[in-house]
Amino acid sequence: MLFVSLHSCFAELHQARLSGGTVNAKKKEKMKILQTVKRCLSVVNEDYEDDGEQDAHECVLLLLFQLKEEGMALKGSPEPYTCPVKQLEFKLKTFRTCTSCGVIVYGQEDYNHLSLNLSQDLTHSLDLYFKPSALECACRVCSGSMASVTRHFLTLPRVLMLHIKRFTAGNWEPEKVDDPISIPAELTLPAVCGATAPVQHGARASSMGKNNMDNTPANSPKGTLDRPGHYISDVLDSRGSGWLCLDDAHVLRTDEATVLRATAQTAYILFYVCSGAGEGDQAPHY
Repeated sequence: MLFVSLHSCFAELHQARLSGGTVNAKKKEKMKILQTVKRCLSVVNEDYEDDGEQDAHECVLLLLFQLKEEGMALKGSPEPYTCPVKQLEFKLKTFRTCTSCGVIVYGQEDYNHLSLNLSQDLTHSLDLYFKPSALECACRVCSGSMASVTRHFLTLPRVLMLHIKRFTAGNWEPEKVDDPISIPAELTLPAVCGATAPVQHGARASSMGKNNMDNTPANSPKGTLDRPGHYISDVLDSRGSGWLCLDDAHVLRTDEATVLRATAQTAYILFYVCSGAGEGDQAPHY
């Protein structure tokens, strides 16, 4: 079964990382598993059948989609299973206000990440995302044609994924934007949260007050469109021994200040982990 195969690949990667053996042997084992992951992706998207370069954001979304499908397939399994995609899922509440008569239509939308416009500061990019926007639509009360739409977090994820729009469509070809963005080590979200926005899927109630998120990994493109490169990742070591820079086969130790400074012009996908989130804790009701 395709999706179970993909899920098994990630479990095997984790085991390979923890197993003994020589560096070369572990490298060969990981390469074999990653090739299987790529074959799984190619079943859904034929672009992954060859060795062509692919966008990291699109790849992550495809992986999440397939893992989500796996979770649905495993619902009837006798073994307990929690889909990892749940850790990234959240809800936004929408308010659509008719500009003619003022009637408000409420709604909810499901997300697993946010795509933000590039600005000088990540917090400002978030503010721009949640800024009221105009929408052309028909009012069911007065037949007005325009409305103002606002959003805020109805629930928060355990892990918040933020995609920075670093590519623009210029001359029918994507162009990479190297403008710097200030990335905070900790993200506070009170301005874009509802009064009672809980953290979904197991976060401590004590972490709800300030809605703080700690920056954990970042994914950055290295290279240009005319000179193809690759993606590198900066990851907070789960053992609490600082940061790791993962650049293909090279792994270097680094620190938070260096990561935030070095990725200002390249940060593409950011992950923030909810402060105080504990495995197995129950989210409060609202």
